[in-house]
Amino acid sequence: MSPLRATLEYHACRAGIAGAAGLFILTLLPGFYWMTIKPVHEEAARLAARIETAGNRSQDSGDAPRSRNERIRAFVEFFPERKHVPHWIQQIHTVADKEGIVLERGDYRRPTGDGPLPVPVKITLPVKGSYAQIRRFITAALADVPTLALDEVSFQRQSARDPKIEAQIRFTLYAGDK
Repeated sequence: MSPLRATLEYHACRAGIAGAAGLFILTLLPGFYWMTIKPVHEEAARLAARIETAGNRSQDSGDAPRSRNERIRAFVEFFPERKHVPHWIQQIHTVADKEGIVLERGDYRRPTGDGPLPVPVKITLPVKGSYAQIRRFITAALADVPTLALDEVSFQRQSARDPKIEAQIRFTLYAGDK
């Protein structure tokens, strides 16, 4: 028997099962690294490069407002014109219909006169439905109407066994000055 083989057998006997398991894990580690960790690092590097190039592009583009007045004008132009407010309110009603929520009435208030921009339109909607329906309605309305903000939600149930919930939802829809 060769001295190398004898030495390996001696150390294998001394290490026992724990040593054999440790050796087995050590042999699997390079494969684990190349199959799981390395691709994640490469993807992170690709994403970091995309973020870097996107940042450079936005700084280099001539579309970015430079002066304070241009930045304010760009901010105000983001909001829909006042004449489009009925369209966005109709969009909220469409989302409610899609979620199976009946909007019997609503309170819509817009400040009169010249006020700060953007102009807030306060919307109060009493609704009835299941908790899941109401939650889906709120989520979909906020996703579909870009300048809609959720101010308050209050829930009330007539009895513990009643599956229907009455909710009072308050939104603010922001509009521009045109």
